[in-house]
Amino acid sequence: MGKRTRVPSLKAIMAKEAQERIAATQRGKQEAHNFDIGKVVNAGFKLEYIAPTNQGKSTYVEIELNDIDTEIEYWKNSVICYVLGAHPPFEVIKGFIQRIWRKHGINKIVMLKNGVVMVRFDTEVGQNKVFQAGIYHFNKELHTVSIWIKLPGLDFKYWSPKGLSKLGSLIAKPLMVDQNTMRKVGLNFARLMVEVDMNATLPDTINFRNEKGQLVEQKVTYEWKSTLCTSCKKNMVTQRRFVGRRICQKQRSRRRINHKGRGPTSSRKKDGRAQ
Repeated sequence: MGKRTRVPSLKAIMAKEAQERIAATQRGKQEAHNFDIGKVVNAGFKLEYIAPTNQGKSTYVEIELNDIDTEIEYWKNSVICYVLGAHPPFEVIKGFIQRIWRKHGINKIVMLKNGVVMVRFDTEVGQNKVFQAGIYHFNKELHTVSIWIKLPGLDFKYWSPKGLSKLGSLIAKPLMVDQNTMRKVGLNFARLMVEVDMNATLPDTINFRNEKGQLVEQKVTYEWKSTLCTSCKKNMVTQRRFVGRRICQKQRSRRRINHKGRGPTSSRKKDGRAQ
């Protein structure tokens, strides 16, 4: 008869697992100690472990003023901007801000959330000059914008620089494609940036003849479109008065005139007839 295999006891198994956990913890501490931030791609500043405070069942840290004074100092010459109405793409707002405030020394333009943009200036003087100028009208200097469009379902064979340039030219002036389109990643649509006139009517479909002479209809979707008021023909994204019910000053003037024209006696009746 062969030798009987000895099955380790539960206690021995648990002891071995405990030793393995201790060894893994020690390896982790050693790796953390030998951590080289220079070997990490896109690394920022290095952090350190600061022991939190335990009070009863709660664990917390206390952040003091001197912990954040560098950040307060960094952002003190900043202003926060918001375009009332529909929100244009960040690149559109950024380009507009750079045009009108470049002379004041812009250091950085960043998006916060929901169309809110923060602009940091090099000096307090530049910040104050922007504040003193008051409200800026978004459409006074902005005649063209660069927007992203998508061509959903476009056959891959038309994704060449020449093919996409021709298709983009049916809409406006094509500028570039995004990284995914260039690398042919995510083949459900091609994404192009085009420069369009703020008042242009943008098509929902375009047509082209393919290499076989067949007419092909291609759908176009837009990540942002400007909206024109049908009354004053101005861009709704730029007008403070269009917020809410989106009625421009011209429309409101008409409503006031019509309301006054009815007069206080227009609703009264005499002998069953309106006066």
